[in-house]
Amino acid sequence: GVIQTYYPMAHETLPFELAKVVPDNRDTAWEFVHKWGLLGYDSIREPGSKRRDGDPLDFIWWHAYSIKGILDLYDALHNGDRGAIREVLDRVMPFMKDADSDIRFRVASYMAMDIPQNYIGSDDRIPKNEKYEAVNFLMHVLNANVNQRVSPIVYIRYGHIFDDDDPTPPLDAIALEFSFDSLIEAIWWQLANFVTRQGSIARCKYCNHYFQRTHKSQHFCPPSEERKMEFAKTERKDGRPSVAESLCASRYRTKQWKVRQAEKKDKSKIVDNSGQNQGSGTN
Repeated sequence: GVIQTYYPMAHETLPFELAKVVPDNRDTAWEFVHKWGLLGYDSIREPGSKRRDGDPLDFIWWHAYSIKGILDLYDALHNGDRGAIREVLDRVMPFMKDADSDIRFRVASYMAMDIPQNYIGSDDRIPKNEKYEAVNFLMHVLNANVNQRVSPIVYIRYGHIFDDDDPTPPLDAIALEFSFDSLIEAIWWQLANFVTRQGSIARCKYCNHYFQRTHKSQHFCPPSEERKMEFAKTERKDGRPSVAESLCASRYRTKQWKVRQAEKKDKSKIVDNSGQNQGSGTN
């Protein structure tokens, strides 16, 4: 097949895409890998550990479930729901701690929680409640995944000539980017960036997966890049390019239409049966 390349740091939705992978479900893992590529187990495996020449399924499932748990916790914190915060902590923390160390690579380990909890401050006036515990947990897990893994790098953009005929200012050639060894490192960095800038999160009305919301009226997963390109090829009646509709929104509308059609059919049956009953009466 055709090999396609892309820059992971330009795709802020990657953590949300990986969170859609269902543990113990091969199809969802394959769908992610087919579209976005391998997470990169061999690039970040522990020294001395066995090379796999690919990603073990447990490795993909572990990170998908962990990121889904972080999103659950972020959503609960955003809503200020103490009960939901406690439920997520009790569900996710043991999972991260008990996972096989060969599956969770070192920097993604929950064992970072063994570090003395003094990052927020040792002030006794800070209440040690669910909110504190959740924020502290978020901080440790995100730090464990991005610390010394994703680093900034200054480089010269490809294509600049630097001769007298090149109208582009020389300083336009220099750029700040990020260096990483695997896709999973970039995904955790994207997640840390989303959490720390307090991005808006919502659940899709159709598939119930999380997505990064760009405006309050958005209720469905955003359209994929492929869908945007497909719609861009078509024109509306006014000659302007068509705007891509979310696949989930389209499926939701279709589902609602089928429900309405079924309701109309049921009502017509009731009316027909009522007419038949009236016609069968005796004089």
